[in-house]
Amino acid sequence: FVRDIVGSKWPNLKGINCKEFNEQIRFFKKNYNFVSYCDLIDCLDGGELPPKAIVLTFDEGFKDHYNSVFPVLHEAGIQGFFFPNGKSILEKKILDVNAIKFILNCAPSVESITKDLYRFLDEKRNEYNLDTNDEYYQKYAKNGRYDSANVVFIKRMLQHVLDEKIRNQ
Repeated sequence: FVRDIVGSKWPNLKGINCKEFNEQIRFFKKNYNFVSYCDLIDCLDGGELPPKAIVLTFDEGFKDHYNSVFPVLHEAGIQGFFFPNGKSILEKKILDVNAIKFILNCAPSVESITKDLYRFLDEKRNEYNLDTNDEYYQKYAKNGRYDSANVVFIKRMLQHVLDEKIRNQ
């Protein structure tokens, strides 16, 4: 996310403040050569990219990207590549990864989410033949690059480990 974090409705969602983003763009513009879509196509056809070529990509295509990123890139004469998620647009559903980010932001604590998840698993264990809470935690709670073991555990369980039918509940 690139957005105005201070005073935001979601201050705990990870992201880059607009000021930091502007500083990054200035740094990249000074030290690298931005590559356009046409440059990339030419390269595929045998052309060469300039030294220190750089491409900016933005996943999900959030409204914040349009409001905060696009004006900066436009003013600087830089192209960015925005990849809105088709499923979100076509089905009008939030992706699991984004729902989990909001859950982590809104919950009183990571521990409270873990307790709720354990309680849910306890209720569904026999119906779905689920492992024990301890087995899941031992296997999936590992410190990540940016997240604690508890946060990684929640993300893994709600994104990948549990069957989609269970996750949707």
